[in-house]
Amino acid sequence: MLGVGQQHTGSEHGVTSPSSSMLLARGQSSALPRLSTTMPGTAAGDSNANNKQADAYITELLSYSLDRLRKEPELLLEERQQVERSMQSSALGHYHAFIDSANCLSVVQRQLSNACEGLAGLSQSVPDLAGAFESFSKDAAHVMAQHNANKQLLGE
Repeated sequence: MLGVGQQHTGSEHGVTSPSSSMLLARGQSSALPRLSTTMPGTAAGDSNANNKQADAYITELLSYSLDRLRKEPELLLEERQQVERSMQSSALGHYHAFIDSANCLSVVQRQLSNACEGLAGLSQSVPDLAGAFESFSKDAAHVMAQHNANKQLLGE
């Protein structure tokens, strides 16, 4: 296993690369960063792209020497631990964003629930409103007819 400050050159398989500690400090492993750069625009869940990444990684593994292959699990473990520390640090550093998001979600859910209740009440009252409108229209027509009859009686 490489110690802090030691450099892994990768020269055992003819490729010179930065030390694993430098890669891990940047959040990268020995082979995995090249996979993400060789597959631009790949989305999570895109199985074809994931298969291509896996094929590229396997091809790269096949080019490693036996000594380098023996070190790969340690490098991957180091990367995993670094990613976990980074995620934990990020979560702790941005906990207020999680709290704000939860509060926002709660407010939106409450407002959506109120809107749904209002719409349900409106849909229940539509038949009553339609009946009242029809009755009003009949009454208005009757009043207009009386008004016209009164106009004719007065001779206007």
